[in-house]
Parts: sequence; C-alpha cells; structure tokens
Amino acid sequence: MRVAVTGSTGLVGRALVRALQARGDEVLPVLRHSESTASPGSCLWNPDGPPGATSLPDGEDAVDAVVHLAGAPIAAKRWSEPYKRILSSSRIEGSRVLVDAIGRLANPPRTVISASALSVYGEDSDRILEESMFTEQQVRDKVTEPRGPGTGFLTTLARGWEREVYRARDNGVDRVVTFRIGLALDSAGGALGKMLPLFKLGLGGTLGNGRQWMSWVLLDDLVRALLFALDEPKLDGPANLISPTPCTNRDFTRALAKVLRRPALFPAPAPMLRLLVSGFADEGLLVSNRAVPGALQEAGFQFEAADLEDALRAAIPR
Repeated sequence: MRVAVTGSTGLVGRALVRALQARGDEVLPVLRHSESTASPGSCLWNPDGPPGATSLPDGEDAVDAVVHLAGAPIAAKRWSEPYKRILSSSRIEGSRVLVDAIGRLANPPRTVISASALSVYGEDSDRILEESMFTEQQVRDKVTEPRGPGTGFLTTLARGWEREVYRARDNGVDRVVTFRIGLALDSAGGALGKMLPLFKLGLGGTLGNGRQWMSWVLLDDLVRALLFALDEPKLDGPANLISPTPCTNRDFTRALAKVLRRPALFPAPAPMLRLLVSGFADEGLLVSNRAVPGALQEAGFQFEAADLEDALRAAIPR
C-alpha cells in the first residue's frame, strides 16, 4: 500500500511511519515546502499557499490512502488570539487545502483517515460519549445540540476540522474516517510527557477537583488503530479512538503516582490553571470527556492496553 502521511514529523506521525514501513508499506510524507527539500520523494503541502501549491502524486504513482495528522500543538502556548488563529489555520484551512488537492487528482486515494478530537462533542458532563451523538451528517450540516454544548473554541475547531475532511467524499474518496482522539499516552511527548517531570519529583497532583473524566489511549494502540482503519473497509465515518476504560482525573493521578512510586500531593486548583494556560484550562484540562470506542470495537478492533496502570507502565520506560 502507498500511504501519504501529513504530520509525519509529530509524535503520532513518526510512530505511524515506522509501523507502516515495518509492515512493508510505502510511505510518502506530506511536508510543507520548507521541509520537503530535506526529504526527497515527499509530497508538497502548502496550507497557506494558492490553489495548486499543494501536490499529491497521480496516475500510476497515485497513493492508496492519505492519513492526515497535521496540526499545531494545542497546549504548546497560551491561547492568545494569534495562536488560536494558528491552531485553526493548521487544522481547518490545512485540511481544506489538502482535500482540494485530492479533488484535482485523476486518481484520488480510496481512503482518507484524519485525526480529530473528542472536543467535537462539546461535552462537559458524565454522559458517555458515543459516535452516534454527533454524526458525520450533523457535522456537515453544522448542527448544534439543543442543550447548548459546542460553544467553546476547541469544539468549534474540531467540528470545522472534520467538516473539511468529510468533503473528501465529494472529491472521489470512497471512505473517510475521522478519529476522535483522547489523551495519547507516551513519555516522549503529549500531555503525559509534560506531566512526568513534575510527578517524578513528587510534585504532581489532581487538576481542579479531579472529578472530570479522561479518555485515554496508549500510543501503540493508537497507531495499531490507524493501521486497522487503513485495512478495514467496515470502518467509515467518525470513530472514538480511546481505550474502552475512561477514568477520572483523580484515578489517573493515583495510577501515575503508583507507577512512578511517587506521592501526588500537590493539586492544581482551577484558578491557577486558568492563570497558567488561559482558555486551555477549561476546555482541555478541566473538561470532562467520558467516551467509548464503539465504532472501532464494532469493526473488530481489539485494544492491547485497556488497563490504565498497565498502559502507563508500557508508556513510561524504566
């Protein structure tokens, strides 16, 4: 299989590229023009450029699938208005440019798989989040639930992101999967990578009151799910990519402290988090996302790490 991958230099992208190559697939990184000169054989991607500035192989060299993982890091900086524009551009406008490039192909890929986020549901409650609660058609129709969730920046961002990706169906793509991803566990980066230094010093603790739900997935399972989606025609549309065992932040904190054999005595109150990371506190750290991977499991995918402590031990090298 020939697979084009955006975001191939990120945490998930690097792991996916290794996994694809290990099973014998041909990988074509989709890189920005500034990056592509250092990587012969890559595809060109210019999210900020004019139509035609992004190119994908066509004809006999066409790819079988595109995996779209690119996006500026959500928690890398405080949410100033300029950085929020960067977050939006890297996901919404970047996806629009990529899908438009697919539309110019005589032989478009049969499959497009894209990252998304659980924030698409706009939830902050104990309700279990299932894919049927916010379908592809609702995303495309810009439906907002009567209860009123979906007014935050991350929810608007995730819905706009998915909406652009689903347009690939209009451009000749047979199957579009949007993976609504939760907390990816890997010590090399992401949220866990940022937590580890404090927890290793015994300075970790719950975030806010600790009662908010966290939906997580081991990075290895995340990559396995991406490979599964490439091969499994039954998987189509939105799919929650998280383990089947969500936990509260308090339980996550206890499990991480236990695995590291360190105390976790220093909670971070909500006002302090809001001061430190502005809007990301309420929409990223304190929000409650209790989701289940219904679509993946119905398609036959099996998680190797469903126990939180086992997953943390696998994610953190000794």
